Amino acid sequence: MHAQELKDTLAREHPEWAEALSLEGELCYLTLEKAIVPEAAQALKSLPGLPFHYFSFVTAVDRGDHFEVLYCLQNLERVAMVFLRTRVAREGEGVATLTGVYSGANWHERETFDLFGIAFEGHPDLRRILLREEFEGHPLRKDYEVRKQAPKFRGLRERGWLDKGGEAGE
Repeated sequence: MHAQELKDTLAREHPEWAEALSLEGELCYLTLEKAIVPEAAQALKSLPGLPFHYFSFVTAVDRGDHFEVLYCLQNLERVAMVFLRTRVAREGEGVATLTGVYSGANWHERETFDLFGIAFEGHPDLRRILLREEFEGHPLRKDYEVRKQAPKFRGLRERGWLDKGGEAGE
């Protein structure tokens, strides 16, 4: 399904989303306030004729002054994909978990928490999934300083991770 057709279908089925729908290249985005993300996810999952039954992933983008949380939802039969997007403050704010709507969100939310520090409120087991519990910080945040916060990495040099030959340094 083409992005424009998907956008038109979603706007027709949910006129309240018309202003929140956008196309970026060949991708359809639904940008909503964080308070209604679970409700919107449930509506997308049960959309007549085009249920977005597959939770592909959740990730975040560090915009410097805030985070964007992006959920990728898919309908595999109609080959349709929509990105549900919301804004979250850098500190002291989270977003509601989608584990009650999509059980597959569980580990993805844990990964986003681990790497960005975004809390998913109501998550049944929100703890690190990739890094050790004692690891300090969240390495995909723009304010994470690798040289100061991360353990010593083999090959980390002043100019970057790789030497001139394109191979990891000693």
